[in-house]
Amino acid sequence: MFGPVSWVHEHPVFNYAQTNVRFGWMVSEPLEYKYLGRGNLELVFELTNSVIFGGAGNYLRGFTFLGRYNLFLSDPRWTLYFQVGAGVILNDAYKDLSQSEIGQALEFTPQGSVGIRRFIGRNWTLDGEVMFHHISNGGLSEGRNGGVNAVGGLLGVTYFFDRLWH
Repeated sequence: MFGPVSWVHEHPVFNYAQTNVRFGWMVSEPLEYKYLGRGNLELVFELTNSVIFGGAGNYLRGFTFLGRYNLFLSDPRWTLYFQVGAGVILNDAYKDLSQSEIGQALEFTPQGSVGIRRFIGRNWTLDGEVMFHHISNGGLSEGRNGGVNAVGGLLGVTYFFDRLWH
């Protein structure tokens, strides 16, 4: 993830590499929606461990809850998805008092992503995702809550334990 992405204020560099493990649960069967196309809803729980490689601190660790809409394309090997969510992280960047973006050990992480997955077997996919990720303490830390807006991409693999749809 690369930050800052800001159109209002100038912020110092804050770049980090995420490693995520996700657990998803399909909460609906595939249906045809008037405006969304054929797809289904999924809830995702994510554990994250990020290494900061540009900017203050060394790590970001936490969890996120995501809501995802899987859009099934005419070629069943491909699926697009859109997701939004929020979580919390613990970090050590707040200890660097020369920066004003991260003000405390516990920060919130609202985010949104667009991804695509390619089925390479009955239960396996290769995944690519573009993400907007925000880090902020919501004003809980007086004087230090400039926040971080970052964009980046994720590559991964998914295993479906019980693939009944598509």
